[in-house]
Amino acid sequence: MTTQAAAKEILYTICPVGNASYIAAHQGWLAAGLAGMGVTATRLQTLPQERWAAHFTYREPALFREGGNIPPTWAKTNGAEPVLLGLTFLDWKQYILVRVDSPIQAVEELRGKRLGIPVNPGYPPIDFWKATAERGFETALAARGVTGAEVRFLELADDYRARRTKTWSRPGERESEALLNGEVDAIFYTGTWVQTLLETGKVRAIFEISANPELIWPLSNDNPIILTVSRPLAEEAPEIVVEYVKQVLRAAEWAKTNRGAVERIFAEQTFGTPAQVAAARPADFHQKLTPELSKRGFLALESQQRFLYDHGYITQTFAVEKWADDRFLKEARQALDSILESAI
Repeated sequence: MTTQAAAKEILYTICPVGNASYIAAHQGWLAAGLAGMGVTATRLQTLPQERWAAHFTYREPALFREGGNIPPTWAKTNGAEPVLLGLTFLDWKQYILVRVDSPIQAVEELRGKRLGIPVNPGYPPIDFWKATAERGFETALAARGVTGAEVRFLELADDYRARRTKTWSRPGERESEALLNGEVDAIFYTGTWVQTLLETGKVRAIFEISANPELIWPLSNDNPIILTVSRPLAEEAPEIVVEYVKQVLRAAEWAKTNRGAVERIFAEQTFGTPAQVAAARPADFHQKLTPELSKRGFLALESQQRFLYDHGYITQTFAVEKWADDRFLKEARQALDSILESAI
């Protein structure tokens, strides 16, 4: 697809984490808003699978993406130029889990134990699952004075391609399997899917990273999530970008007064049930889905970038604040506010 053609069609891709972009797509607002401009919105995962890699690489000139922060960070250091439009903190629960019959009761007791790290060789091009698990464990260990040298990280070979569904993979299956069959002593788990595992009664949590955000910043691939767009589209058709962001903001506003509906929509998106969505998130999660560009957000992404660099996932760094372009968020906010005011 050329950028000129992108004036008639854009692609979008949304990680299965529960976000305003998915609500906007689910409700038909993305398609309708862009159709009013003569633009077709096509979900990337409805195209042939050989094009799905753009979710990580941004090798499409007219691609919107809202989801985990690791792939866009990696892509920017590997020749792509995604534009950062906004970010949203998803404060869902992050756990260190052991088997229910394990004698381990606390993080301090993980010294000398086997901690499972999923590894996906070959695909995706950036192993965000591995990076997420490593950071989750390191955060929990550091909070209780345990160093990485005192535990045994055991890599668990996984196959992202083989276990994905029609459009997405179900996360965590390899880790949970390894924990239950005794290959490892503990795993890191997060998201709606952790509730599915806890409900089996076969595992229990010994530490919740997200329980004390004032003491531990629960950063991960999914916290914060970021909204990005391919630079060619941002430069050559900014009005399309503003319209897309406006519909995402509209969805976030709608979510504030429709918690039950949001739980049902997110259950569909995240492979769970509405009850599991509710259990995985704080009570006011539906009121905090609006993308923003803030100092706190920039600091979070800088911290994530430093982690990725220190662990060899990326080979260079960049100024996060300069990555962001706030023009689109501001214009979209003004446009939406005008519509809301006129409706009063």
